[in-house]
Amino acid sequence: MKAALTLLLSASVLAQSPTPLQNLLTRASSEFPGTAGIWVKHLTTNETAGVRDGENFNSASVIKIPVLVLAFQMADKGAINLDERITIRKEDIRGGVARVNAWLKESGYAEGQRLVQTTGDLFAKYNALGPNDDRNPKTNADRSYWLGEITPRGVGLMLEAIEKKTIASKAACDDMLRMMRAQQAGARRLNHFITVPVAHKTGDFPPVLANDVGIIDARSGPIVVSFLGNAITGNYGEAEDRIGRFAQQLLEYFDK
Repeated sequence: MKAALTLLLSASVLAQSPTPLQNLLTRASSEFPGTAGIWVKHLTTNETAGVRDGENFNSASVIKIPVLVLAFQMADKGAINLDERITIRKEDIRGGVARVNAWLKESGYAEGQRLVQTTGDLFAKYNALGPNDDRNPKTNADRSYWLGEITPRGVGLMLEAIEKKTIASKAACDDMLRMMRAQQAGARRLNHFITVPVAHKTGDFPPVLANDVGIIDARSGPIVVSFLGNAITGNYGEAEDRIGRFAQQLLEYFDK
């Protein structure tokens, strides 16, 4: 009886032991000069790991991914024509937040993503601050100064759906991936130290926020990566490089 109990306890401990991938994420999070949330999934092997992957982070411009998906879904249905060129007048501008959040709820992504306000509303708040007001604590912790809220896992699942072409038509998903591969911002992040293609979207609010989420086209198969870096206290360039080094280590791990 005692031997059986010992065996059962040993098996339980082994089952709870972190995987090498989990250890890689934990180390990357601890080395980041701020608060990092990470979620990774290899879409061929389904190996998955996360650190703070269910926590809400300040999205910055990463929240534009759901906006992009919704636009392409509307185009698939013929509700809008993405080839049409329209001159937008001041009186044409609308918030659009409620529509995006309703769609996120309808599509099952509301648990991990929410658009808080428009960029116009957000920058109006920052511009209203006085010269002696410290903007960084608001960016870090005051959600009324966030463009959106996301979790690493929530946005990662949406990226997975884009890569698997289940969230919109194949042509629409191909276009979204093409656009994200043409990303020019965040050159020191996910794609900095690797040579394979990366379809990604950054979110920036220097000196305290540097996000990057995307799909790495590894030799072993596509890897979804969400790396959200908030409340940065160290050098901003070093924080960006940490994201890049993590992507390099991730590629070495999966393509070994």
